[in-house]
Amino acid sequence: MQVGKVQLFLCGVLLLGQAEALYGRKSAVRVLDSKNFDKVVLQQDVAAVVEFFAPWCGHCKNLAPTYEKVAKHLQGVATVGAVDCDADRNKPLCARYQVQGFPTLKVFPAVPWPSTSSNKRPSKSPTDYNGPRNAKSIAEAATDQIPSKYIKRIKGKADLVDPTPHTQGAGSAAPLALLFTDKATSTPLYRSLSVRFVGKIAFAEARSKDSAELVEEYGITSFPTLIVIPAEGEHVKYTGELVSLALARRGRGGDLKPTPLLEFLRGFAPGYADAAEATVDAASEEEEEKPKKAKKEPTIPDVVRNLTRADVASLTGLDDAFLIASFAGALKHSCVPLSW
Repeated sequence: MQVGKVQLFLCGVLLLGQAEALYGRKSAVRVLDSKNFDKVVLQQDVAAVVEFFAPWCGHCKNLAPTYEKVAKHLQGVATVGAVDCDADRNKPLCARYQVQGFPTLKVFPAVPWPSTSSNKRPSKSPTDYNGPRNAKSIAEAATDQIPSKYIKRIKGKADLVDPTPHTQGAGSAAPLALLFTDKATSTPLYRSLSVRFVGKIAFAEARSKDSAELVEEYGITSFPTLIVIPAEGEHVKYTGELVSLALARRGRGGDLKPTPLLEFLRGFAPGYADAAEATVDAASEEEEEKPKKAKKEPTIPDVVRNLTRADVASLTGLDDAFLIASFAGALKHSCVPLSW
């Protein structure tokens, strides 16, 4: 059997296993899967926006840079995550949320953890996001899911006498976080904090235009300024930065870790435990404790002959048909044409 002229390319490009994900470990976007989804999204008291995508989807690839901007903008205020629906382990999760096209964006509301021992909480049902695919619109859709009802507007000393309106179940002895601001509406950061500390710390705001009495009383000289008024003792002023990044930073593996602002407020809430962080951290610790499996090197069956360049050249004299498979190794991304 005469073998005709064959062009053989030994190329150092091999796609094995799962397609490369759009968001890596260094990304601001939290990579979600069937194992961590409930802990990171449903069991957190912060809002979340989740992208359900497929690595091969062109629209998903186009959205990725914009979605990265959303994640960076919302750090410490809302969770921004992504689920690879092309992975077999995630297909039940994508079916659970009735994902039928890519990319699909869903927004989950901020829901406070229960302040009672029953540990029952309202469900976090998502809403589909069908708005413009730009960073500003997507981020606003997420922050719109953070309620402001846990923040009381205060104008003067009289509003501090009756604690009921601003405690939201925290009790009359609860400390009061009071933000002096010149903003007309509550910021996403402050709303997010008020949700996280429901039942532990009461939250209120004093606008610069109508709270001159309180501004003088507490010696406020700039806006914004945050103070905490404990049930007993003098008020304490927070001296750190009041921007969203002060609430949390990205830790190893993308987890949110507490930073000065969160630690400052925790100091006024004895026994407070951020259940969301506890579950995420526990999952991370469990993953760290698992012994890493040694990487299994690929093996070539005995029946397969491992060829060198010289061997390939010698095949031209054979009458039998033959099949050659090339694989990536030291070749990396080079392509070497061999012809005969």
